[in-house]
Amino acid sequence: MRPARRRDGANSRVRPLLTDVEPAYSGKVVVQSLIRDADRTQPELAEMVGRGNYWAFGPDRMLGAQRNGNGVVQVSVSIYGPSDMDPAVATGLPDEWAPQFRRLLAACDEPFVVRPAYLLPVGLTWPRRSGVTLLGDAAHLMPSHGEGANQAMRDAAELAQAIAAHPDDLDAALAQYEPAMFKRTAEVAERSAEVAKMMTGPDAAQKVLAFFS
Repeated sequence: MRPARRRDGANSRVRPLLTDVEPAYSGKVVVQSLIRDADRTQPELAEMVGRGNYWAFGPDRMLGAQRNGNGVVQVSVSIYGPSDMDPAVATGLPDEWAPQFRRLLAACDEPFVVRPAYLLPVGLTWPRRSGVTLLGDAAHLMPSHGEGANQAMRDAAELAQAIAAHPDDLDAALAQYEPAMFKRTAEVAERSAEVAKMMTGPDAAQKVLAFFS
């Protein structure tokens, strides 16, 4: 098993200056790999994945593939289990899964990386401290359905705007930034948790179809 590199806001070294709350393991792991130059090396699989996201749902796991802009197709399996799960367990699809899904996993060019999914409590806040704040995953680690990255970029933009509006008073900038960030990201984290719940369980495919239709 190749361990994931720990380099993101989930493991913030600044957060302990503001709160003693730490991310908790969600119970889910995501194992990831990739197919390089997929259109040339795996044209049938590349066509199956298409130009965006590709999902396949089973009773106990979800297989996903995502087209990247550099010719790479990212491939992942999400499954509940121990945080140190052997990737062979996650990628060992049950017999009822169709052959094309096994081919997608077999075509990956790199060993699968295990990424345990950790979460911060929804609505986490902290007492304001002069000169220190958080943004992105360090502040509001949530299920990985795209909104975490979106919120991190908005955090950065709004914090920059607050500093620009109060160039000589950083505490005033934080007083503008933090309450708005707390409210906005708590609402988004609630929705992300609902999406995560929708995309798990034996009826996940039916729930996702109903959501998009």
